[in-house]
Amino acid sequence: MANLVNKFIQKILNDANYKKYYIFNDIANSSFDYPMLKLEEIKDKINIIQQEDLIFILISDAIKIYDEYFGDFSKLTLLCSENTFVLNYGEESILDSELYKELISLGYNLIAKNKDSNSFLCIYAYNISKYKILPDWLNSDNWANPKLWEK
Repeated sequence: MANLVNKFIQKILNDANYKKYYIFNDIANSSFDYPMLKLEEIKDKINIIQQEDLIFILISDAIKIYDEYFGDFSKLTLLCSENTFVLNYGEESILDSELYKELISLGYNLIAKNKDSNSFLCIYAYNISKYKILPDWLNSDNWANPKLWEK
């Protein structure tokens, strides 16, 4: 799992030119190539994080309940709206996970899912422009076209 996380972080750091990045980690007993902060440090760092900073949040839905952090996730999402990634390592089906439901409700999209032995690594990204995808029928060619009102 650490190998998958390291590769993803390296790819993002190589593809973009971020001056600062923060990695908040709550996955125990893992060896990562990057310096990490404890998840509990989000509250301390949230006032110094800038809009152009890159944020990674590594969490495992098997370790604890994250209800107390969702407010902080929301603040980070608003502050760094295009630079925030949540990497979730878990053993259960992601669609049944409370964490999955919370992240989707906050506007995150599942952008990648990798399987490592019996566990999954799911990567979420926030992009408000993709939060609500408009259905095909909601356009002026169908019902919203004044020329078709007579039909």
